[in-house]
Amino acid sequence: MTSNLLTKRVVTGFLTIAILLPFSTQAQIRMPEREKRMSSSTAAFSCDAIDTMQTNVLAKVGERAASAGANRTGRSTDFTAAKEQRLTTIAVKRAEYDTARQSRYDTMRTKAITETQKAAVETFIDAAEDLVDIRQAAIDAAITTFETDVSALKTDASNAVADLKSSVEADMNTVFADAKEACDGDSTPAEIRAIIKTGMDVMKTNQQTKRKENTFRPKFEALRQTRMAGEKAAIAAFEAEIKNATAVLKAAFKTP
Repeated sequence: MTSNLLTKRVVTGFLTIAILLPFSTQAQIRMPEREKRMSSSTAAFSCDAIDTMQTNVLAKVGERAASAGANRTGRSTDFTAAKEQRLTTIAVKRAEYDTARQSRYDTMRTKAITETQKAAVETFIDAAEDLVDIRQAAIDAAITTFETDVSALKTDASNAVADLKSSVEADMNTVFADAKEACDGDSTPAEIRAIIKTGMDVMKTNQQTKRKENTFRPKFEALRQTRMAGEKAAIAAFEAEIKNATAVLKAAFKTP
């Protein structure tokens, strides 16, 4: 699951609850002066319910953030396991390649008859080993850079979700503070509901903008493509150089 999807769940979850959560019909009006003003609407709205609404919504935000954190931890564990498996596979393949390469070297030596051919084989082997080392070092560097950059990206994504949670909580507190202030004034239930809805709409827009700014998947894919390009470049360079070395070796065997 991408960091973008996790952020979307946090925001969408609490927004749905915040907007749809019904106002309590059981709470009593605390301030006597409100009774006449709200008597026609107490079945649908009570200012005393705002504190409960705020507590419930913020609790849900916390639950969503905790769930997102647990999911991130699970994905991080999976990513680490996949990385270790990938590195193990590379190590195994390199060991197999080393064995096969040494076998080919032995075959070359048995075919070398003249001193010129023997010298050419040893020169080729030295060059091939150097090229293998260079190729492996370049691939290892590409992988290391990728792992480092992905680790930083995961940290940024985690921080972005934490920042978003804090921002959501701050925005929610502001919305409810405005609603409470309206309750203490002369606002009607409809006006108070409008204050909450308007605050929610503004907050939703702000959070959607922040969510779009913190997309994990495209950034991860860009890093993966960079790693793959580095690996391909290393392989292409090796193949070009080993082709040249092979041509020199063949020429030595054609020489009387």
